[in-house]
Amino acid sequence: MEKRQDAEKEKAHQLSVQERIDALIEMACEISNQDAARALVLSEEAYKLSQEPLYPKGLAGSLLQAGYALWQLGNYDESLAKSRLALGLFEAISDDLGKASALNNIGLAYWNLGDYETALSHYQEALELMPLVGDKKLESHVLSNIGIIYRTTGDQDNALQYYERAMKLREECGDERGIANSLNNIGVVCFQKGDYTAARSYFEKSLEIRERLDNERSVAASLNNIGEVYVKLGIDETALTYFNESLKKNNGRDKEAEIICCINLGGLYARRGALQDAVEYLQQALTTAQEIKAKPKIFAVHETLADVYANMGDYESAFEHHRAFYRVQSEVMSEQSKLSLKGAQVRLEMERAENYRLKNVELAQTNDALREANRLKTELLHIAAHDLRNPLSAIISLLDLISQTPNTSPDEHRRYQEMIRGQVRHVLQLINDLLNSASIESGEVRLRKRAIDIGQLMQLVAMSNEHVARQKSQEFMLHIEPNAIAEIDEDRVREVLENLISNAIKYSPSGKKIWLEVKKNVEPNSQDRAGTAAGEPHVIISIRDEGQGLTDEDKKKLFGKFQRLSARPTGGESSTGLGLSIVKQLVELHGGRIWAESEGKDKGSAFVVELPVKSAS
Repeated sequence: MEKRQDAEKEKAHQLSVQERIDALIEMACEISNQDAARALVLSEEAYKLSQEPLYPKGLAGSLLQAGYALWQLGNYDESLAKSRLALGLFEAISDDLGKASALNNIGLAYWNLGDYETALSHYQEALELMPLVGDKKLESHVLSNIGIIYRTTGDQDNALQYYERAMKLREECGDERGIANSLNNIGVVCFQKGDYTAARSYFEKSLEIRERLDNERSVAASLNNIGEVYVKLGIDETALTYFNESLKKNNGRDKEAEIICCINLGGLYARRGALQDAVEYLQQALTTAQEIKAKPKIFAVHETLADVYANMGDYESAFEHHRAFYRVQSEVMSEQSKLSLKGAQVRLEMERAENYRLKNVELAQTNDALREANRLKTELLHIAAHDLRNPLSAIISLLDLISQTPNTSPDEHRRYQEMIRGQVRHVLQLINDLLNSASIESGEVRLRKRAIDIGQLMQLVAMSNEHVARQKSQEFMLHIEPNAIAEIDEDRVREVLENLISNAIKYSPSGKKIWLEVKKNVEPNSQDRAGTAAGEPHVIISIRDEGQGLTDEDKKKLFGKFQRLSARPTGGESSTGLGLSIVKQLVELHGGRIWAESEGKDKGSAFVVELPVKSAS
């Protein structure tokens, strides 16, 4: 270490000021993956030297490298701040390579902060600069990072596609470290798909390269991944060896990786019945997580410790960790949502904790169903908080950007204001949907039914959405039977139609047709509900598009809350993940049914609503 630092100083002193700055930045870049702390020191030195006389390229480059080093060290907020400033400077000096690198840095920070949508938008913006940049190594990094976003959000097929594109570029430019990362990423996809043999093969190939490159931090990650494979294969002894070796190689270099490895060891020992050993590793994970203030990891460890102590019969300690779990969890939700979700969740979870403390073994078996229901509620609240945090984070970032660039043109300010306005609309829509869903589930919604011509209602809703469709060069094709009259709550059915038509617009490419159909039907339907009289008159509503279609997996979770399907909005629109759930509830309140039809991916889809003509008695 000392010899390397002496060499750095010797090289720097032989150069002019600007050459010295460039050399410091280059050295920081070279060592950032092995010694992030040292890279940060070099970057800060380069930044100071760039201030007087002013050297914009040095300022931008040093901020870029500092941002990356801070990301490696787990300081994501500070990394984001440095990288944003670097982006502004690179834009000012028209440095496309620097802009792309800064955008990639910003994407990394947002990814670790859990804002996947914003991370993806920055990665894709960086990717758009690649034809101007011509840097295959950077392009491969961006492609790989996009793959990680898709993998994290459960879209394994898209993840694999981006990983393979990154791998090809890395092979073309002989980037061994990048090849090792690609092998590891492909292994993770195989692991998540349950192909553990293939996953182990990719992890072992990655490990071989990383060991040759003598990057102990990456070696530690590979060892942990292989250990997780052996856990899945039920070979605990081998898994234990890999986890211990991973922890040894890490040696504090990567705090988050250390936490994950300790959690793995704790879980493994707990399953083997070595509960005291499990507690020791979990306590180590907890200490490290508290040190870096990684709250999601903190409450995960508290929850696991509570289960281990319960198995040991130490219900007092179990209760204490449950209380800590709920406390930290509520803090995370407060930070993420900025809304009033916290109070309801804390009350719900503290009731669960009290039940846990008082239960005995016999009561535990009877309370399983209740605990599972509470877990699902907690999960939904987490997702809601996450979905609220994304637009709120974007709003804060845009306001920061405006405040940091006071000389921005009026046109740019108007663009930022419109972006903020769009995010505020998204927050408001999510809040409205949450309140709507809660009202329906609590039985507070009372339908005010009267005879309505549903065909005319469909035409009105189509007219109100026509300007949105026109912006994407889409065309409505209406097939409306006259006198399709049913006893409905007009406002609620309008809400159903609005949602289904806006979805058809949102998920269809530009230039496509959308078919809107209303017809009367008095014939028995093969899909009729049990107990429905054959031939009972009803009105059929159909909204069919030429969009991205539905996979079999999509169909399974189509009407669930906060479900993420394979289709993505084609024009940058947002989605709350609650719309179809609310639609289903409203249709069923009317005594009707809704289902979806699709021949598969990229073959379009149709949503069909069946409403009884007469109000249920």
